[in-house]
Amino acid sequence: MAGLALAVVGGTALAQQADPIAQRQEGLRRMSANMREITQTVQARGDVRALTSSADDMIAWYRGLPALFPPGSGGEPPRTYARPNIWTDRPAFEQRAAVLVTESERMRAALASGDVAAVATQLRATGAACQACHDTFRVPRS
Repeated sequence: MAGLALAVVGGTALAQQADPIAQRQEGLRRMSANMREITQTVQARGDVRALTSSADDMIAWYRGLPALFPPGSGGEPPRTYARPNIWTDRPAFEQRAAVLVTESERMRAALASGDVAAVATQLRATGAACQACHDTFRVPRS
């Protein structure tokens, strides 16, 4: 991950980014591209097994998602669409990120199975987890 450094302070790893907003926006664009690629492959009834690396990327990225929202990294649209409750209701935000990890792990298993129907089903579940996070923690774009 470019731009992400870990520092150990008092036994706790803290993420320090030069620009966490830019980093999370780039990552979210990449997650969207992964989902689009999986969707297109399912629609074409292609070889979904070839996309396990996309799920690996999603798993790793969503595991680190909370660290990309350090205190003070909010702002106003269009710079960021993050709602303040990301910071004021941190446990709920971290729980949503954990659900995204779980759904991404399930996506990886479905992709690895080669079962296009299973991937299509998991695509809906993963998309629903993304939407639930956006509904709660993202300001709608006008």
